[in-house]
Amino acid sequence: MCLLPESHEHYCRLARNLEDEKLLELDAHYRQHSRTSVDWELHGIVMGEIHQRREFRRQQLERSLWLASRRGRFLEAIKRWLISRGLWSSAARERKHPRSLIGRLLVVLWQSYRSSRRVAINTLPGRQTPLEQL
Repeated sequence: MCLLPESHEHYCRLARNLEDEKLLELDAHYRQHSRTSVDWELHGIVMGEIHQRREFRRQQLERSLWLASRRGRFLEAIKRWLISRGLWSSAARERKHPRSLIGRLLVVLWQSYRSSRRVAINTLPGRQTPLEQL
C-alpha cells in the first residue's frame, strides 16, 4: 500500500510549508510509530525535507566561510570587476563550462576550493549538525 501521486505531492507541499520544529516533531513521531508502508513513505518525505533544509543551510554556511576568507574576497572582487566590464555573466552558471579562459580558470579554482572545503567539513567530528542549531 502506497500513497497516490497526488497525495504524495500534496504531502510534500505541506512538509515544505512546515516550520523546522514541526518537521522535527513529525520525524520523531514517525520514528516511533511507523507501522505501515504509508507511514514509512510519509517519514521519507519528512526526512527528505529536513535533509534539503540542512543542505541549503550548509551551502549558505560554506558561502559565508568562502566570503570570509582572503581567497574568497579576492576572487569575488575579481568577479565583480569582470562583471562590471562585461566579461563575466551570471548566465555562465547555466552553461556547463564558461566560454572564456578567465571564466574557466575561476571555475577550476572554485571547484578545487569547494572540494577541499568538503573534505575539511566532512572530516570534522560530529559533522551532522542538528537542524535546530544551524
